[in-house]
Amino acid sequence: MRPKVHLFIFSFLLMFSMNSYSQISLLDAQFFQNRYLANPAMAGLDGGLRVNLGYRNQWSNVPGAPIDQNFTMDHRKEKVGTGFSVINAKAGDVSHTKMYGTYSYALQVNEGSGKLHFGMNLGVQTVNFDTQNIIGDPNDRNIARFNDRKALIDGDFGFGYTSDRFSVDGAVYNLKSQFSKDNGDLNLGTDFNLFYVGAAYSIPMAEWKINTKLAYRNIKNYTDIVDIAAEVRTSNNKLGFTGIYHTNKSSTFGISYLHNNEWQFLGMYNNAQSPISDYVLGTFELALQVNVQNLIKKKKK
Repeated sequence: MRPKVHLFIFSFLLMFSMNSYSQISLLDAQFFQNRYLANPAMAGLDGGLRVNLGYRNQWSNVPGAPIDQNFTMDHRKEKVGTGFSVINAKAGDVSHTKMYGTYSYALQVNEGSGKLHFGMNLGVQTVNFDTQNIIGDPNDRNIARFNDRKALIDGDFGFGYTSDRFSVDGAVYNLKSQFSKDNGDLNLGTDFNLFYVGAAYSIPMAEWKINTKLAYRNIKNYTDIVDIAAEVRTSNNKLGFTGIYHTNKSSTFGISYLHNNEWQFLGMYNNAQSPISDYVLGTFELALQVNVQNLIKKKKK
């Protein structure tokens, strides 16, 4: 077999595994820092206006490895929450972008802190091929047809219950892709998350606070994944240490810093398992959350 053929087969397998992993691996910031990433019903959960930026680099020592970037902004006023999110996943020269607007509603269910939450994402998804790095004919008709495909209008639905210590929530993703055979020309890939459910419980202590979470993810054409997560925070809430075990035989470790309830920085590392895990590094994720309302209050003082 010629060397070029060997290289082509390796590149194809690498690209396939990267696309599959990018689809099934949710951002770890969703577990404690930015629950809106996983569930539209959580838009505006903490009140005020919050802006989140996220970056994840998978297998950084491999050219063309998956890179995920996200921007979310959510706000709540009384019972109504709104949000806007842009999530871009790039593997090689293929880029998958989701842009959604969100509406959520919170309903008080008792005299305490218990609330029911409902939310909906609605927006578009696009997939594009970057022609700048092509080695060959950039006017190839197949590439032009790939980028001429129409955007897919799609949405997600979420629900949840929250109280001071306990919460449970869930979401169904890509509603049109799941329940309609007409997805236009857009192909989301063979593996993507179908739905998610999770339960969380907080344990306050004298000098520490422990947040726990158990989540279950159902994935198309892939083994379902259970996530067991715990976050230990100092009593002043400034420092947080996170550990997550995923039943796809990977683990995540992270540390976060909260500054005067104005902004929070999170760094995480995941030793992701994959068909080529012996040859690549793990996954690095960085996230920044800014409480815009608290920053404005500080400037006014």
